[in-house]
Amino acid sequence: MVSIASLGSANPYTDRNLIYAAILGADLGPNLTIVGSLSSLLWLGILRQRGLDISPWQYFKVGLVLTPLLLAASIGSLYAMGQLGS
Repeated sequence: MVSIASLGSANPYTDRNLIYAAILGADLGPNLTIVGSLSSLLWLGILRQRGLDISPWQYFKVGLVLTPLLLAASIGSLYAMGQLGS
């Protein structure tokens, strides 16, 4: 089994941008839909038990606004740190 961290050392031709894209996709993808991650489902279940009911549509609308902003901030940070290259 190969982890994302070992890709760079296992194959010297692996593009680091692909590694960063995989990490960002795994971290930001669940922000768009409720079923994106188990932690989202658990938190929404806890919130419902405490009287705060968040519909899938509300979650999607917030995710639709925040996900592109967070993605742009992440890519901008990687670029500013010199981690993105061609």
